[in-house]
Parts: sequence; C-alpha cells; structure tokens
Amino acid sequence: MTELSEGDRRVLINHLKMIHTAQQQVELLRKPHDDAAKPYNDIINRLEGIKSELLEQAGVELYHQQCEVCDAVLFVGDLGHTCGDGPVLCAEHSPTWDDAKRQWEERAECGDLSTDEQEDYTVFQQNYAARLAAGTTSEKITYEL
Repeated sequence: MTELSEGDRRVLINHLKMIHTAQQQVELLRKPHDDAAKPYNDIINRLEGIKSELLEQAGVELYHQQCEVCDAVLFVGDLGHTCGDGPVLCAEHSPTWDDAKRQWEERAECGDLSTDEQEDYTVFQQNYAARLAAGTTSEKITYEL
C-alpha cells in the first residue's frame, strides 16, 4: 500500500467525508420513493414466488427469454432457435434452412462476416448442401433450448 503524506491523507479524508455526506443526502431523498415503491415491490416478489412454485410443481424450468416475435413462453428443452447473441425464437418462428441461406448470403455479399463467422458460414453451406440433396431446405432450423 502507498504511504500518504500527512497533507495528502487529510485531503483524501476530507474528500471521503464529502462523498459520505453526499451519499447520506441522496439516501434521504430516495427514502420516500423507496417507501412508495414498497407495495409494488412486494407484489412483484409475491408473483415471482407464485411463478417459482408453479414451475417447481410442473417440474419444468423457464428458459431465460421468450420468443422475440410472439412472446411465447419457452421452457428449457423446448424446440426453438437461437443464433449467437441474437434473438430467441419459438419453433413456429424459427427460420428455415432457405431463410438462413438468404441471411448468410446477404451478410457475405456485404463483407459483414468476421473470420469466425466465415468458418461458420462454410459449415452452414456444407449442411445446407446436404439438406438440399435430401430435399429438406424448407424445414425449420430448431434446437433444444
């Protein structure tokens, strides 16, 4: 730890005291708002408890997001689609192989693919070729969430 001169120490202590005083003042200003929000927070907490009980009784786990298109509730194990840090989609709104091909091609034409994505695109093209040969490019691309 750095040794402070007596003068630097006094200055630091004064600054810390001013910060502490400011924090106390903000807490006093916030208190009425916290008190006003308490009933709403209590309701939110009770609803979260009910939701947890329902999920536990049903033996399912809620997926961390809902479908971005239709707000469908998704459970862990449901079929759906995610793409990196992009949207989460239910099975109904998941893209088909043809949809994904168009999206990849548009991004590739714009030069909008990173090195890793270029590798992913190559793998996709191989998988698409196999789907094309099997006649299944109109099927949805879904995974277990």
